[in-house]
Amino acid sequence: NRAYGYRDGPVTFLGKTAKFDTKAALAQVIAQKATAPFIVKRVLVNFVMPSPPAATVNRLAAGFVKSGWSIRQLMHDVFLSDEFKSASSYRSLVKKPIELMVHGLRALNAHDQAAVAMRATSGLGQSLFEPPAVLGWPRTASWCGSGASRLRPVRPAAPGALRARTPA
Repeated sequence: NRAYGYRDGPVTFLGKTAKFDTKAALAQVIAQKATAPFIVKRVLVNFVMPSPPAATVNRLAAGFVKSGWSIRQLMHDVFLSDEFKSASSYRSLVKKPIELMVHGLRALNAHDQAAVAMRATSGLGQSLFEPPAVLGWPRTASWCGSGASRLRPVRPAAPGALRARTPA
């Protein structure tokens, strides 16, 4: 149906002209030299450090391709890498307010306090269902400043007693 952009015939996609189905399109994406480093860099940025060195990305990307694009093997290699255990990556990533709240609620088994957590994250600049862009919130530690300290969660006195500080 032309109304939805469907083409019955060959198209040019990433430099190759062919009649692509889903499998062929994915194979063409994987055939690109930039695909493995892109995926590896995203994994490193989310789990290890904000700016991974190119040598680390390239080394892990080579292993990723060699493993047959196994995400399990990639994560294994990342978590056992020297970079993951290095002093420079220790505490280099800061949880976003919503991550902090969700993990705290899970740890305290305080699932009934979700509304309190949502209000607290809103005060820290992350309204749960209102991200500033399609990609979500930026991965910065800006919310950790002293101005947001009054809104940080107080250690609960008992499980389920999660509350936020309010200005005096």
